[in-house]
Amino acid sequence: MTRHLLPAALRAGAAGLLAPEAAVNLLIGHRYWLTRPGFAGEYIDTFPGITDGTAMAAVCWPEAVAALDRGPLSGSGSETRTLRLAASLAAGIPVVLPAGVSGPELARALTEGEVSVMVGVPRLEAICHVDHTPSANVLEKCGFIREDSRRAHFTFPNLAPQKPSAVNSYALALQSAV
Repeated sequence: MTRHLLPAALRAGAAGLLAPEAAVNLLIGHRYWLTRPGFAGEYIDTFPGITDGTAMAAVCWPEAVAALDRGPLSGSGSETRTLRLAASLAAGIPVVLPAGVSGPELARALTEGEVSVMVGVPRLEAICHVDHTPSANVLEKCGFIREDSRRAHFTFPNLAPQKPSAVNSYALALQSAV
């Protein structure tokens, strides 16, 4: 199948399936993978539609990600992150993009069990003032584990603008993306 027909075939193959549609559209919009020699032939299956023979295609997401992990498939940082993100979307894995979500939105997603994977983010870290119990409670409710306390570590402008305060340090390990 020619590279000019491939986007339409991928869209036809994913039509009506929201997660695969999102993944395919991300891959098409990014442009790198579909134009890369060998990617389409190795990691995309083509087939005729059952009812009318329309050209369809589907990405073999697990095989493509496995090839990234093993080394036969490579790209720049943004290219590999895009492929991994698309694979996560295709699998229906809830994804949070760190730059696109605020702290309260992230806390809500974590506490309501809406997210367990952040692509490219294996671990989250947070700090809170040693005397601010409500912040510590929110972090612990979200699954963060207290790791240590640090003296004179962070300046809180609303408390003492010129004086570094002691903080508690928390971390949350996340699952690996596909």
